Amino acid sequence: MKKLLLLSLLVISTITSAWAKNAVGVAVSREYADIGDIASISVYGQFTDEHSNLGFQVGTSLSSAEITDFDGYVDEYAAWEGFARMGLFSDLQIYVEAGIDLGEMIVHDDRHHDYYYYDDDHNEIDFYMGAGIGISTQNIDVRAFSRYRYIDGIYLTDNKDWFSGVEVSIHF
Repeated sequence: MKKLLLLSLLVISTITSAWAKNAVGVAVSREYADIGDIASISVYGQFTDEHSNLGFQVGTSLSSAEITDFDGYVDEYAAWEGFARMGLFSDLQIYVEAGIDLGEMIVHDDRHHDYYYYDDDHNEIDFYMGAGIGISTQNIDVRAFSRYRYIDGIYLTDNKDWFSGVEVSIHF
C-alpha cells in the first residue's frame, strides 16, 4: 500500500509539474497545535497572471503526523494530501487554501453496514482550510500559515484544531 501511495504521489507531482506554466516548487513545512504536529514535503504548480500576480497553486504533499486524541493516545501516521491555494503570489504573498487527505479519499472504508459496532462518524476523510502570508525572493519563498484541520481516525475521534506553521519552498 505504501508503494502505491508513493507511486501515485510521483505521478501526480509529475503531471502537476508538466502543467505549470509559471512556476514549479518543492516545499517543506512544519505545523503545530495543542493536539500534535505535522511535518510535510510538497510539490506544487503555480499559475499566476503576469500583470496582477493573482493566481493559484495546486499540489500534493506527503506528511508525517503525530496527533494526540482526547484520551491521551498518541497516533502517528503518514498522509498523502492534495491542496489548492488562491491569492496574490508576488514578492508579498497572501492566500487562502484548502486541502484533503487523498489517501483516505481513495481507500475510504465505507463498509460500515457490515459491522454492528461501527460508528457512522468514525474515520471520516481528513481535510483543512486555512490562510497564509509570506515573502518571496527570486527562487525562495517563506510563508507563515494557519489551518483549521479536521482529523479523524481509528483512535482519533473528531479532532478539530487550529494548526500554525512555517513553510519554505524553492521554485523554478
